[in-house]
Amino acid sequence: MIAERIEKLEHGLANFEKIKRFTLLPKSFTIEAGELTNTLKLRRAIIARRYAVLLRPKHPLHADVAHHAAPRQAFPAMRLRRSA
Repeated sequence: MIAERIEKLEHGLANFEKIKRFTLLPKSFTIEAGELTNTLKLRRAIIARRYAVLLRPKHPLHADVAHHAAPRQAFPAMRLRRSA
């Protein structure tokens, strides 16, 4: 349903401008939860740790991101770095 809407809105965009994969998260990000800065920028490291299970790859060909259907917050998939 959401993927269909995204495809419809992306009609006419170049391939590099389109959303390739996304993950739906169970809640919106908040400053209070530490997921946003006071200027509303994403704290990607915190989000990556907190939602690692949801962002984990489901398919071996897409090892960098996951596509998980959960209600509410749409969040563009991000590449997770492994700490050395």
